[in-house]
Amino acid sequence: MKGVYILVLVLIIVSCTQQNANQITANVIAEEHLIEEIKEVSIKQVIEKPKCPESCNDKKKCTKDICSEKTNYECTYKEIMPCCGNDICDEGETYEICPSECSLPKEYLFKFVEKKFDCDFEGEFILNNISIGKLKNNNYLLTLEEYSKYKLVNLTDIKIEMKEWYGFNYFDSNRDEYCINGTFQNCDYDNWRADLYCWNFEHNESYFNGSEEQINITFKPNWPYSYAMMNFITPNEVGWYFDEKIRLKGEDYQEDIDKIHKMMSAKLYLLDSISSESKTKEYWTLPTESLSKMQLDCEDWATSFISLMKNFDPEIKCFNVGVPWHLTTFCKYDEKYVFFDQNNFMIKTYVRDDYPYSKKYDKVRNWVETFFDSFGYPSYLWIVESAFDEKNYYEFEHRKDFIKWAIEQ
Repeated sequence: MKGVYILVLVLIIVSCTQQNANQITANVIAEEHLIEEIKEVSIKQVIEKPKCPESCNDKKKCTKDICSEKTNYECTYKEIMPCCGNDICDEGETYEICPSECSLPKEYLFKFVEKKFDCDFEGEFILNNISIGKLKNNNYLLTLEEYSKYKLVNLTDIKIEMKEWYGFNYFDSNRDEYCINGTFQNCDYDNWRADLYCWNFEHNESYFNGSEEQINITFKPNWPYSYAMMNFITPNEVGWYFDEKIRLKGEDYQEDIDKIHKMMSAKLYLLDSISSESKTKEYWTLPTESLSKMQLDCEDWATSFISLMKNFDPEIKCFNVGVPWHLTTFCKYDEKYVFFDQNNFMIKTYVRDDYPYSKKYDKVRNWVETFFDSFGYPSYLWIVESAFDEKNYYEFEHRKDFIKWAIEQ
């Protein structure tokens, strides 16, 4: 009996063991199937990677269609600026780039060209005596807005005034005055002060359509007529003349000035350009050349004399003064107003600083009139046209303007 029980127990154990083995086998098989399914899904996912739509075109000319991994494969759109096609003239667009949206520019381009020495020009652009801007790369782009602001508006009054003055119609049409004022650069005359170049031009709104005009600059270094005359005053280049010709004691200021004037008057005298071999040979010379000559006309004498004076005393107030057909030198020091000229010519007056203005004006006026009278000028030619040193240039409309200016110096 006992053996039977043992046999039954063994059978039960064997049965349970078999069931456990079958369960384990089933579990292993299930896991293997699960792993295979996972692999199949992963492979499928790799094979079916996300992609952009076949087209992201929004049919808009001024957008850029974008789709990529960075946009999660979704269509996005970026605005293009500037864009010719949005019915707007965007910033950066021009008539040349997009004529369908941008109108002709309301501008007029002046191009300035100096051909003889191939110099560039730097300076200011002047419209009807008003500086309105700087030149850029030898050009100035005049806008309609600028022109409208500074154009002649009282032309009728000007015509009447000029007709009364000259006896004929001076203005035939609307001609504004344009000028450029500056220096030559990037050539043999680097930093050379240019004359004031001016021209008249008939303008109206119809011209401002992107047109341009070339202005040829005539540059004659030895024939200055305004600002360029300042180039010929060179105090720093005449020191040798004191070493070789004029020995100043430095004890008496007026005595040294008189010695400079006497030396210039005794050694250098006026060359009559009319009786010279050829009047075309006459030209302005720098003091370094002038002082080595024995014959000088008025402009060479004046520029040489003022250069010596400013080398002698860099703080002295001396100016070359232009009158009809002549150039002389005016100096103001120690309450003295003095005209220095060739042939030991000198006209002076004393004007104390504490004088009332009316007395100053009368004394300076008499001094100026004495100068003209001494040179034999008729009264209608008692005109002071300009005054300049190496740094500044002044023009005067009337003699009284020069008198007021001289008092202020």
